[in-house]
Amino acid sequence: MDRVQLRARIEQATRRLVVAEQAMESALRAVEPSGRAEKEMISDALRAAFDELRTAKNELLDLEHQIAVDD
Repeated sequence: MDRVQLRARIEQATRRLVVAEQAMESALRAVEPSGRAEKEMISDALRAAFDELRTAKNELLDLEHQIAVDD
């Protein structure tokens, strides 16, 4: 993988992190005023957002490591 492709993947991973953080923020804002059934739905949304965040963060760390090794 060349540097341009690597940088493109890092940018993609960074965007995924931003999207996941926004999803979590939205879900957290919705949790406070909601009832029990709604909180269960929100918990599922938060779980999915955390999974996406974790995946994106790991991908970003791997890509950053590849760049460091190439330098």
